[in-house]
Amino acid sequence: MARTFYWAVLLFSAGSVEAAGLVTVETTDGRELRGVVDVRTDEGTLWLRSEQNNVFLSVPIGWDAVASARVNDAAIEVGELRSRRGEMVSAGPQRLIPEVEVLAGGAKPQAAGWAGIRQRVRNVDIVGAGLVNLDRDVEPDGFQVSIVAVGDDGAPMAVRGNLSAVLHGERRPLLSPEIDFGEIGRWNQRVRVEDFVDGVATYCLPFRNTAPEWEFDLMPDAVLSVQLGASGYGNFSATTPVVLRQFNPLRDDLQLDRGTRFLPNEVQGWRSQV
Repeated sequence: MARTFYWAVLLFSAGSVEAAGLVTVETTDGRELRGVVDVRTDEGTLWLRSEQNNVFLSVPIGWDAVASARVNDAAIEVGELRSRRGEMVSAGPQRLIPEVEVLAGGAKPQAAGWAGIRQRVRNVDIVGAGLVNLDRDVEPDGFQVSIVAVGDDGAPMAVRGNLSAVLHGERRPLLSPEIDFGEIGRWNQRVRVEDFVDGVATYCLPFRNTAPEWEFDLMPDAVLSVQLGASGYGNFSATTPVVLRQFNPLRDDLQLDRGTRFLPNEVQGWRSQV
């Protein structure tokens, strides 16, 4: 099960990170973190605290996410570090302001004590887009699209707002030389924080005005564009190529010979009137 990591940014009045007991850990996802063992460390979570220009960064890491560890550059077993955590604990200097928790991937945003420091959305990525069947017949009924809001640190964030999607395709009418590269679908979808699972939100976009399995003048390749309006962050766009009709020689032959892409025993959907 994926574990969520977030940064806690603390501002203090004075003091510095102790040189003694400097702990360096490498996590199971390949990150290296360094600092002293903070007083909040317990049986379930290791907290490392470091200083940068009198700003103290505290990072929580689940013990099961620690792959290896060193103390003052000397290797130590993770289990031994865990059992000896009480010897290395440091309370740190006094706080001037509340701590700020900034989401770094997949979970719900935490309330921030200082609104001036928070993670920002860098861009939106389409991590998956493909045909999906939404009813009892055999043909696809729309697209399923999965998006990720990427933060400044490259990790996924959970946001709220609105997602708009536009599908563009290519029509080549049989009796006309005109080629149309127009819009063939448009959707709007509310985006909620709870939609994001491990940093990914997935939505279904059903066909409304087109049925690609019946519109033979519609070419199989298309482009899906999305715009994520993330509340408090702005608008972010992404585009991905998609397939409207999957390649299948048997269905292509049925289309040419019998005007349908389905076998007689298959449950079929509605025919487009476009």
